[in-house]
Amino acid sequence: MLNSLKSKGSRPIGVDVGRSTVRMAQLSPGAPGGFVTSHATVRGTEPCQSETYLDAAIGAVRRSMGRGTFAGRSVRIALPTELIRFKSVRLPDMPDEEIAEAVKWEVDKLPGGEPGEAINQHIPLGRVRQGEETLREVLVMSAPRPWIESFTEAMDRLKLEVESLEVASTAVASAFFRQDEPRLVVDFGGGSTRAMIIERGEVHFFKVLGPGQLEMDQRVAERLRLSLADAAETRLS
Repeated sequence: MLNSLKSKGSRPIGVDVGRSTVRMAQLSPGAPGGFVTSHATVRGTEPCQSETYLDAAIGAVRRSMGRGTFAGRSVRIALPTELIRFKSVRLPDMPDEEIAEAVKWEVDKLPGGEPGEAINQHIPLGRVRQGEETLREVLVMSAPRPWIESFTEAMDRLKLEVESLEVASTAVASAFFRQDEPRLVVDFGGGSTRAMIIERGEVHFFKVLGPGQLEMDQRVAERLRLSLADAAETRLS
């Protein structure tokens, strides 16, 4: 289910579940690019690693929907990058339909997961030269099945229809970067910073560069002896 589904005619509600913030927005069905007609930002959810993170994220969606500013009940979920395990692999050159089978062997090598306890997806990034060989570079992504199932079941209880689940970074690519020329996009998130090369809405390069905003705020707070809130305001000023 870590994939993007086609729109069913109406604009769905976008739900960006970040490491410490849940953002929701809905675009106008008018112009091709659309514009935001309703939006909500809920801060103060627990960090990804805490036991209460899932409940906090669900509660944030419930409160935002309770305001009555969104139209419809279809949602597209952008999952927190910190929840996903990534691995870039190089495989022998093969047709796309054979990649899925080959990737299964690589998923088992991802650290921190148990067989059957993850939902897996892959993105072919392109062909690369390694010595005299031409190989297929593939980004493998794995999300914890219990978290995904609990979250989608909660959305069902809220009477929300989940159209798609995506990694936040790739969701940005498919939604906003559909130009013919390649674009370098740096996603400076709460938990990590990611770099992508995107062309026509497809990701051709992906790499986690390092820590994100929250760790930067922590370092600034320690160095300047500030609260985390004041450190964040200093970073943004």
